Amino acid sequence: MAHERPAGEVLYAFLRDSGLLGRLAASPTPGAEDRLANVARFFDVIRAKSALLADDRAVFVARHLQTLIDAGDDPATADLDPHADAVAVLTVHKAKGLEFDTVFLPGLVAGRFPGNGRAETLALPAGLGRGEPVTPERALAEERRLFYVAMTRARNELILSHAADYGGSRARRISPFVLEALDLPRVAAGADADIASAAPASRLAAFARPSDPVDAPRGPITEPLSLSFYQVDDYLTCPLKYKYAHVLRVPLSPHHALIYGSAMHKAVQLFHQRHARGDVMSEQELDDVLEAAWSNEGFVSREHEEGRLAAGKAALHRFREAQLRPGAVIPTYVEREFSFMLDGDRVRGRWDRVDVEPAAAAGPADEGAPEHAPPPSADIISPTLGMLGRERVTITDYKSSDVRDPVKARQRARESLQLQIYAMGYEAMTGRLPDALAMHFLDSGLVGKVDVDAKRLAKARHKIATAAAGIRARNHAPTPDPQACSWCPYPGYLSFERGPLRHSIGGGPVTSGHPRLAGLMEARDRLFNLAVFGASAVVWLLVGLVVSTRDPIEEPAAGVVGAALIGLAVGLTTVPIFWLATFGRHRRIAYQGDWMRAARRGAWMGLIVAVFIVLRLQAALELPIALFIVALAVVAEATLSAER
Repeated sequence: MAHERPAGEVLYAFLRDSGLLGRLAASPTPGAEDRLANVARFFDVIRAKSALLADDRAVFVARHLQTLIDAGDDPATADLDPHADAVAVLTVHKAKGLEFDTVFLPGLVAGRFPGNGRAETLALPAGLGRGEPVTPERALAEERRLFYVAMTRARNELILSHAADYGGSRARRISPFVLEALDLPRVAAGADADIASAAPASRLAAFARPSDPVDAPRGPITEPLSLSFYQVDDYLTCPLKYKYAHVLRVPLSPHHALIYGSAMHKAVQLFHQRHARGDVMSEQELDDVLEAAWSNEGFVSREHEEGRLAAGKAALHRFREAQLRPGAVIPTYVEREFSFMLDGDRVRGRWDRVDVEPAAAAGPADEGAPEHAPPPSADIISPTLGMLGRERVTITDYKSSDVRDPVKARQRARESLQLQIYAMGYEAMTGRLPDALAMHFLDSGLVGKVDVDAKRLAKARHKIATAAAGIRARNHAPTPDPQACSWCPYPGYLSFERGPLRHSIGGGPVTSGHPRLAGLMEARDRLFNLAVFGASAVVWLLVGLVVSTRDPIEEPAAGVVGAALIGLAVGLTTVPIFWLATFGRHRRIAYQGDWMRAARRGAWMGLIVAVFIVLRLQAALELPIALFIVALAVVAEATLSAER
């Protein structure tokens, strides 16, 4: 794998197959969460460095990282959770801009803070460096400023500490910065003195293993939250999924659908921005932007990647043609960020596209405010001056999924929580709701458009409030659901059992697509297999009864009945076999649609066997006819099984 796939995929496969992600995700302690956050941080570093190399395979990325390490590169660890009930260990530079209720400053002795002030080993010649050359006086002044920064990080309590014994033969003096801060005379520091010899038992006790820290449970979040649609949607889908995605940030193997969607959005965004300036991009320019934003991670094969890239280019060409037709609207806003306050929390997002068009002349019934205006969707509404007259506003969300049914497209737009948040954000920023919400499916070019519904806005506000309350309470208990779990990207790390859904720990395989189960067969599938096998046994008993009591030569009707029963028995027998074969080929992961495919193939088998038996009874079965029937069935099944 390391010789063919990018370093990011190789690293993810190691983290998954070794069980490291599963063990860290299964541990409820804050320490494990911090270690998992640092693993995710390292994963991000690997991806970022891989993007800079012409060849992103592991052997080349490892050499690049070693070069950075030799050069002194030391990336920062994962960002500190400001809500974590734990001690934050930071350097003074890292603590700039932060505040804490209680701050400890240890090691405040001369020679450490401030340092000894030794000159640089290889100083820059005068005139080459920035500013004045560093002198011992300037270095001491800079460290005094750092000490001031460290002291002012405390809101309520500041503890300054030092020790006399740091392993040397002489006692260490207190830092002069402490004496200056406390306005103490220099003589308070005392002079260097020999450290008194400690008792042997005391010296040995210094090597004792410290007691394991006790992880205190984290309390509820009291500060205002900053929520996005994806955070709200993930929490409503499953609080444990939210924890893995947004709290622990468990790394995931890149999925081809995300790569495809991100590249398409980038191309569409650039097209709109240049179109608004009067610069229309050519098809070749669109192709170049798509290829520049493309990544080869997550695809099943090289052929799969090339097929998706070609499909993306074709979709962008159709999109460009539609946007250049007479009467097409140039969007007013593209990829514009917004935020608003809701029940004390900040909800943020980004509009893909906002169209503002002059509205038709309003009739008497349309003038003025509506008789029953819906309540405001946000805490603060900032109305704008209506200087341009009536306008019709449409907010569009671009989707890279392939939807070709207009009814389904409108339903997706009507039920979209994301579009409702877009409408609430527009009302908060302009003082009015948009007139319509739309979903534009790039692959098909289909647009599902609906009017803004006050009832759905109220439901959206309730959903946001529900998610915010759970997030604030740190309630991350899983909520298993057959449909939601079938699309969960974390099945190998979940550890719970409720109802018919069971998931295992240990980093089970997560392949491309959205697995329903990892490592274990769902009880529903197991029972269905046994039921179908049982039904086939009953039909085989009926076949035996008919064959043993009837003569198909003398009773042609009995022959037809027997052929039908044998075909039914063969079909029922092969359906579970087909499903189990697919289950094993997918590395013991069940996917939606596997049962339908297995049932269809079992039906083909039963039909072919029944036709063969009838033709045999009529003495009309010959090899060319048999091959023709089998070929028809194979072509039909291949056509039905073909995926886009």
